[in-house]
Amino acid sequence: NAIDAWGMTPLHHASLSGNAHVVRCLLPYPSVDKEVTDKQGRTALHNAATLGDAEVVRLLLSHGANIHAVDKKGLTPLHIAAKEGSLQAVRLLCEQILKEDNPVIRLSRRDKQNMTPLHYAVENNHIEIVRFLLEKGVDPNFPSSTGLTALHLAAMRGGVPMCELLVKHGATTDVLADGNKTPLYLAATNDRPLIVAFLLDQGACIEDRDVEGNSPLLGAVDSGSVEVVRLLLDRGADVESRNNDDRNVLHMAVLSKNEDVLQVLLSVKASELLINRKDYDGDTPLHHAARNAFLEIVQILLRHGAKASAKNSSEETTLHAACHYNYPNVVREIVKQDARLVNETDIHWNTPLHVAAQGGYSETAAILVEAGADLEAKNYYEWTPLTVACKNGNFDTVSKLLGAGASVNSVDKMKNRPLHIAAQFGNTT
Repeated sequence: NAIDAWGMTPLHHASLSGNAHVVRCLLPYPSVDKEVTDKQGRTALHNAATLGDAEVVRLLLSHGANIHAVDKKGLTPLHIAAKEGSLQAVRLLCEQILKEDNPVIRLSRRDKQNMTPLHYAVENNHIEIVRFLLEKGVDPNFPSSTGLTALHLAAMRGGVPMCELLVKHGATTDVLADGNKTPLYLAATNDRPLIVAFLLDQGACIEDRDVEGNSPLLGAVDSGSVEVVRLLLDRGADVESRNNDDRNVLHMAVLSKNEDVLQVLLSVKASELLINRKDYDGDTPLHHAARNAFLEIVQILLRHGAKASAKNSSEETTLHAACHYNYPNVVREIVKQDARLVNETDIHWNTPLHVAAQGGYSETAAILVEAGADLEAKNYYEWTPLTVACKNGNFDTVSKLLGAGASVNSVDKMKNRPLHIAAQFGNTT
């Protein structure tokens, strides 16, 4: 029973390597403890199940090894055999368990994550083990600690045959995991079009929402699955659906920066109604594209009728949004679409030039000035863009504005000139 640095005995090692001869030699000795656990809490039977060596498993069971021993994660040998994909080991372990009281309950023993052997077999795509366990009466609807059933796992990682097998044995298609996620939602967000089609054929609800209000269509758009998006649209998914943030499919496509999905959505007639709709913050899809420097997406949206002049809850246009984050190429594109926006004001009366001056974005400021931005426009504090640039010590921007003719004598509510403001904030350059 001597142990090494990993807490393993000779029996552990022989079992893990599938050395049936050594195991056979060790087991008859009364002093050999079959239940010694290593640093993971695993016995020799756990190790035999890991390797999947049927002869070693049989030897250990015949000498009374504890079939229900659990490691530090709560895994039994059956959990491990199901996970590793050894059908022979699973059969041997199940034969032993089926001789006990309440065998079906024991076959569905849960680990510390409430995962059963069936969960592990499905998660690792061991369909023959799944079939074997289901035929022994294992319930496919047991949830893990996060609410995932075997069908949830199959929808994410398996194939149609696995899903068919589970449904045939009573798996519920609309069961909810944590976050109110259905198997259909998980298939849609994991780019599993064939499984999506199968679940819909089985009657899964196409409009079930997760806890954030996302339908399978919104989830598929967010994850960028073009094929799933097309399929859901063909099956009648509501293209006008919104989530809890009031974001529609176009908002989601823009935020996920997926041009292919966006083009599919824009080909749907209903997209004309969606392209200028606002989310919870009043942002249109174009606001998000401008704010994130998605130039190609900005161009696509503008070609399809997006209004650059739309204002959000802060009264910011899409040009304000682009200026906030200093995206000169996006600024040029929006100005080219509607140059009048250079003098639109937000809720604090800031023009895009104020915003560029605030950030010290001299290139963006130059584009705005060239497009006709008012150098003397005043915000709520009656500060001009030059005053704002002086406040923040943005030397390059100050130089650009002065070179363009900005007045050094404009005064704010307190009769301060740009020079006063620069001095107040310690910007002496």
